[in-house]
Amino acid sequence: MKLSERAQVLVIISVLLPILFLSIGMIVDLTLILIEKQELNRLADAASKAGLIVVGDQISTIICEVRNTTTPVVAQTQLPFEGSQTPVPPNDDYFNRINDSHRATLVAPPVQTLVAAQVRDTVKEYEMISNHPSCISTEIIYPYQYQPDNRNLQIYLRLTCPGNSLFGFLPDLKNGEISVESIQSIRQR
Repeated sequence: MKLSERAQVLVIISVLLPILFLSIGMIVDLTLILIEKQELNRLADAASKAGLIVVGDQISTIICEVRNTTTPVVAQTQLPFEGSQTPVPPNDDYFNRINDSHRATLVAPPVQTLVAAQVRDTVKEYEMISNHPSCISTEIIYPYQYQPDNRNLQIYLRLTCPGNSLFGFLPDLKNGEISVESIQSIRQR
């Protein structure tokens, strides 16, 4: 190999080597961020479902109260003024006997506080188990987009946590942070 050919190879290697290292670094960086985002998505789903367990417990308590206080209902077959039948749930259909005042307790501030505490406790427990850095912010909205006539109660959770990045300019990483959202629902009637 001639001296000029060796010099050309040296120039090509000196140009391509940093590009190769930068590419490998970005691939590793992107992989780390994707793994971390996937982990945080699982955490957000688990924490919001843990909050819904509190709501489910409240629903179960209400159903037990309704079952224990409900007397058998005798359906009137005719209304005196229309001649149509009155729909009455069967005596053992306690879930449909939950009224609006019962539903109002499911979205009242005491239940909201219990739900938020359960979600925060689940996030903190995960952080301790996994040695994951503490989340920067936790936004919990319960009930989320609530309407009394809707069959479902929803919880919204947004976690913002510090992200590990070699370069810090990847699109999923804004200001060194990773944000994930979760919306979970439970049937209220």
